[in-house]
Amino acid sequence: MSKIVKATIKMDTNGNKVVQVKAGDFRAFSIQANGNLPELHKLPPGTVVVYDGQDRRSWAVWKQIADHVRQYGTAKQKQALNISQ
Repeated sequence: MSKIVKATIKMDTNGNKVVQVKAGDFRAFSIQANGNLPELHKLPPGTVVVYDGQDRRSWAVWKQIADHVRQYGTAKQKQALNISQ
């Protein structure tokens, strides 16, 4: 992921914790964080994590997002995060 990407922790209508991922001009998408993204599930709602390739503190969070998208994401989601197919 070489672009600046923003992840925001939110709650969906059913009370599940989700992460909304926004990368550049691409449309935002959400991933349910409960069992899929344990590092993100620990964070409180409203938390915003920005990754620009420089911040090592957020690297574990972004690795989980990238791994999840690599395995389960759509082609557009992979393109947004600059992940090879």
